[in-house]
Amino acid sequence: MSATKNQLVVTLPSDTEILMTRDFNAPRALVWEMFTKPEHLKQWWGCGFHTNLTVEMDVRVGGTYRYNGKTADGTVVPFKGEYKEIDPPSRIVFTEIYDVDMARDHPALVTTTFTEANGKTTMHCLVRYDSKQTRDIVLSTGMDKGAAASYDEIERMLEPLSRLTLTREFAAPRELVWKAWTDPTQFAKWFGPRGMSVPRVDFDVRPGGALRYEMRGPNGMTMTNLGSFIEVVEPERLVYTERMEQNGVVAFEIENTVTFADRDGKTLVTLQLRVMRAAKFAPITYAGEGWKQALDKLGELLAR
Repeated sequence: MSATKNQLVVTLPSDTEILMTRDFNAPRALVWEMFTKPEHLKQWWGCGFHTNLTVEMDVRVGGTYRYNGKTADGTVVPFKGEYKEIDPPSRIVFTEIYDVDMARDHPALVTTTFTEANGKTTMHCLVRYDSKQTRDIVLSTGMDKGAAASYDEIERMLEPLSRLTLTREFAAPRELVWKAWTDPTQFAKWFGPRGMSVPRVDFDVRPGGALRYEMRGPNGMTMTNLGSFIEVVEPERLVYTERMEQNGVVAFEIENTVTFADRDGKTLVTLQLRVMRAAKFAPITYAGEGWKQALDKLGELLAR
């Protein structure tokens, strides 16, 4: 579960506007995908009030979208619009039309921005209506409750995409497991997915100390990871960050928290991964699979 419960804040900047502000405990690249991919949007849009029958999206300037939902009594709720501005992953602007008689002649303009700090994303969604009367009608529908429920669902969906916990028991004393994790020579023998080598490891294992390691694939491509140690409690707990950069751009940054618990001569390792930054969607999926293979290799190393 998320460490804190984020709340939707609704304000009225002018007589014709509604501003919705909310934080999400995930990098904005992941949040952006929730707002721009139909397979995700159909799971949260209108959550708790109606189900989505169809979600069609052509996310480009001049492209259109259409959402058709259905309420509990069977009433179809159709929305449509056109994308006016798209600047991934920070800003998207589109028109919004409730496509029924009397309402379709009163389009709104929706401007949504996403800013990121310390792995958390703040969304500002400004909706501008054609008149105060239209805005007040929308407010009277309970849209704030509907929006809050929908954004809560996004938070729930983001959790498994931004955090992962792995556990593994090793038939070795924790002092040996700790050494395998923190000694550069030992680390290079087991880290990374199968088929990858680790030709370079530089560790300064102390709070504030730097880390650097390089992984090389069968095709010769080398990936460099940089980071720093945050907590070092030998041989019980290790917290450090690692980020992978490609052409000067951070592909992702992850915080790893590792605990080593003694179990009658064996060691239970718990690894918690938290995505802090991401340029692409769901890096935890790839990192998680890589770690599973690496832990298998660690077990083989400790069994020698």
